[in-house]
Amino acid sequence: PQGIQGPTGATGPKGLNFRGSYSAGTAYAVDDVVRDQNSSWVAIAAGTGNPPPTLPTASNAFWSLLAQRGADGSSTASTVSFTPTGN
Repeated sequence: PQGIQGPTGATGPKGLNFRGSYSAGTAYAVDDVVRDQNSSWVAIAAGTGNPPPTLPTASNAFWSLLAQRGADGSSTASTVSFTPTGN
């Protein structure tokens, strides 16, 4: 016997397209993501030669900030030691 197939469900969102570092000569489409200024930006409009804004500005007509770089630390890291106990 053949299997029974129901109707096709709704199509989900297409997701983001990671494109690497921003390049002025690259044509970007909506939902492309680039690295610039050590942060991540998502394209909200298609275009070429329109860079992400300079931080702290978080958006312009072509880009919106996706993830901003954290502040550079100036303190030392702590070391945590873990010794498992036997059973």
